[in-house]
Amino acid sequence: MTVNYLWEFFIDLLEIALFGHLAQTRFEFRNSIIHKTLLWDITLFVLAFCVFFMNLAHVSSEVVFLISLLINIIASKIFFSNENIVLIVWNVLFMILAMLSEEIGILIPIHLFHLEIADLLAGGILRYASTLMYIVFLSFFVFVCCHIDNNKLFLNLTEKLSFFFLSIVYLFIAESILTVTIKLNKLHIPQTFQNQLTIFCIFFLLCYLALLIFIYRLGVSRYKNIEYSRLQQIQQLEKKEFESIHQMNKELRVMKHDLSFHINVINQLLAEKNYTDLSNYMQQFKNSLNASHQIINSGNSVADAVLTTYIHEAGQYGIHTEYMIHLPDQLPLSDINLCSLLSNICTNAIEACKQTKEAPFFKCVIKPYQDTLFIHAENNGSGQYNIQNGILRSTKNSSDEHGIGLKRIKSIAEAAGGYVTISTKEIFQIDIMIPLDTDKILGG
Repeated sequence: MTVNYLWEFFIDLLEIALFGHLAQTRFEFRNSIIHKTLLWDITLFVLAFCVFFMNLAHVSSEVVFLISLLINIIASKIFFSNENIVLIVWNVLFMILAMLSEEIGILIPIHLFHLEIADLLAGGILRYASTLMYIVFLSFFVFVCCHIDNNKLFLNLTEKLSFFFLSIVYLFIAESILTVTIKLNKLHIPQTFQNQLTIFCIFFLLCYLALLIFIYRLGVSRYKNIEYSRLQQIQQLEKKEFESIHQMNKELRVMKHDLSFHINVINQLLAEKNYTDLSNYMQQFKNSLNASHQIINSGNSVADAVLTTYIHEAGQYGIHTEYMIHLPDQLPLSDINLCSLLSNICTNAIEACKQTKEAPFFKCVIKPYQDTLFIHAENNGSGQYNIQNGILRSTKNSSDEHGIGLKRIKSIAEAAGGYVTISTKEIFQIDIMIPLDTDKILGG
């Protein structure tokens, strides 16, 4: 008896391990969790024990199914950062595959090889073989799922809730049909009726699997359309920034060309020892430089061009600027991503400063800090911030069309292995930390 219990727990552990492998393949761990892999493995062990305990207590299969599904979804939500709909879809899919595997592992051998149901259930002489068959088929299905395209989904709230409750109802019905089929076999109901019920159960699950695939593809298509629209806006933004940089370089070339004339005038005044006119001329020349451009020279041409352009723009709106820029030789960002990151930071800050009734200011600090590239920016603004679930949202009318800047900043930082923190207590502050020792230099 002890060996049977250990075997059942072993099978439950293998089933949960397959779920854990599927989750780790399809989901992304939360960065905030320390020792996440170890904690996830411990959680899977606890989940397997819970399933084993419910089976040991002879809890009905329908209840075990519902509790297991909900616990798996909750565990996935705790450990992984994916959208709720993605977590639900893959958890539901795993349950469908588990039920299909159970159909193959129990009902199909009964009808094809005319085996007794008692031999295949817990305590039966063929239990080991049937459960191993179940694990083999489930492993195959999980392997297939782990190697198909991993895309994101986009469904509205009503569609998400409808899908969740519809999944619960459909799978509960399928589990009930499976249970009834097994009970009918024990009551020696005619084999023909049992075969029909089995076929219906499998067909029912396959139909829902097809529906699940349809919903998945629909969500993926919507997400791609939204991302395409966002990318178009991002490209327009970056095109505008590069045009500004190009214009800036043209002006600098003009200034460089005119500089030779200024030097000639200065040399002439020095030769004439006309120090009064020289002093006045130098003061006028200094004022003209301040009025034209405040040039940043950090050694990185892209960062210098972007920041110089926006600091000049801030000056046109009367925004006081402070900056400290010190960039290392090797950056974990491509020129395109560096331009986009800094442009979005500066654009958001200037837009916010335009809305404040107080003296507007913008401060930017970029420097290496403990093997990371530390970027800090702060500015004042209207003081009205839209925070949902700890995430700063756009205060503009359409969240789909606006608020792209912060999303772009976050995506660039996270793609480079970094993270973004935002504070809105008194003034708006954004801090970005990106590892400098990364080997992956990202393209635009």
